[in-house]
Amino acid sequence: MRISAAAAAAAVLGSSLTLMTPIASAAEAQCDNPLGIAGQFNEFIEGDASRTPDSEGAVAVGGDADFGKGFSVGSHLNGTGQLPGGNALVVGGTLRTGDAAYTVVEKGNVAYGQLSGRAVELKGGKAAQGGSPVDFSAEFGTLRGLADRLAAATANGKASRTQSGGDSTLTLNGQDPKLNVINVTAEQLQSAKHLVLDVPGGSSAVVNVSGTSYDMNAGGTYAIDGPSGAGLNSKVLWNFKDATKVVKKSETLWPGTVLAPDAHVDLGTGGPLEGTVIAKSLTAVGSAETHYYPFTGCLPTSASVPDSEAPAPAPGNGTSSQPAPPSKTPSKPAASPTSQGDSGDDLAETGSGSSATPIALSAAAVLVVGGGLVFYAKRRRPGPQR
Repeated sequence: MRISAAAAAAAVLGSSLTLMTPIASAAEAQCDNPLGIAGQFNEFIEGDASRTPDSEGAVAVGGDADFGKGFSVGSHLNGTGQLPGGNALVVGGTLRTGDAAYTVVEKGNVAYGQLSGRAVELKGGKAAQGGSPVDFSAEFGTLRGLADRLAAATANGKASRTQSGGDSTLTLNGQDPKLNVINVTAEQLQSAKHLVLDVPGGSSAVVNVSGTSYDMNAGGTYAIDGPSGAGLNSKVLWNFKDATKVVKKSETLWPGTVLAPDAHVDLGTGGPLEGTVIAKSLTAVGSAETHYYPFTGCLPTSASVPDSEAPAPAPGNGTSSQPAPPSKTPSKPAASPTSQGDSGDDLAETGSGSSATPIALSAAAVLVVGGGLVFYAKRRRPGPQR
């Protein structure tokens, strides 16, 4: 079968245009209840918990729950039909209610292994003693796998710090309209007095925090902010895959879901966490509440790059969990973070990058090959038929 020169040129041009077609900006992501059963609860704890004064959502504790100084559950639940057995409070071990204060469940049922203290005050539900409706071992096995997968996802965002006098700001920046993954160390995170998430409104953000311990008190973090309408509380997930201890500064509001399946989490004595806390064990007393903002964002379904056009992270101090892949096209070094004064330690970050180089090379190839074929066609063109 013979192919004309024009057809060959069109074929080459077509394949080159295919190479120049922009790749989708976001990889596959799970957006439908990506946290499983844990996502239905305000607090989902594998071991023990000591709590006052209240959680606006549902609470599940796999071990013992100490609510002896008074605790309220479920005041902001819209319904309990999505909860296992309709239980807004699940305690796998002993529920300690004490003798002087009440444990109140505003909506839904209660399931516990044992009861120590006065009966739970129910506002329409029922209490049942016996086996847990939640398989905590299985659920936390899945959650640990999720934490590993998120930590392995290649970052398409960056972290940079600015210093102004004695006030340091750490900005976590992402530009993907659907899903942003940003890597940072616990040391860098806790060194900032002010944290800012700069992501498109409505997008999801996964902040992978490496290190075995994080203490918000270390740097005196007083605020965690984001752009108006960004859905900070329900779209941000803080992933502490390797942490065994996570501490929130009292009085500081912490927006977003905290995934720390192997850590003891201490929410301090004041200031709410506005999202879900998933932990090995939990302490939150005084006026440290958890507010009901279920995670409604998207999470990566694999360790692929969420933004397939994002370049590899620039060399830094190890905030990225994966080395940069080899590149066939030379690229410019990533720009340093913008700073005001001394910015302290360097932060690894992904540059903005550009796909212009491969596109230009593809276009040049089209012109060279196409021009050669046209020249060849002219030389081979037969004379007029007689």
